[in-house]
Amino acid sequence: MYGPTLVHGTPHQKSAFLKSSKSNYNTTNIANIEAALADLTLQDKPNIQATADKYRVNHSTLSRRFNKVTTSRENAYNQQQVLNNI
Repeated sequence: MYGPTLVHGTPHQKSAFLKSSKSNYNTTNIANIEAALADLTLQDKPNIQATADKYRVNHSTLSRRFNKVTTSRENAYNQQQVLNNI
């Protein structure tokens, strides 16, 4: 499911397909991570692995985000912009 996608056509068509499928994957994955984080906050005893499996996200990424070790790229970018504008 997560392996390379075979595409027939010209190199330009392949490039356009891969770019569009990557952005769709990122949007879906971000939405899934956000949903998983919301689910974890509602759990009495958060189960990161089970929640990661349920929402089909990487458990390491979910763990880091849930434990506030890392943040989303969008939040990191926004924070960087605030610091650069000072």
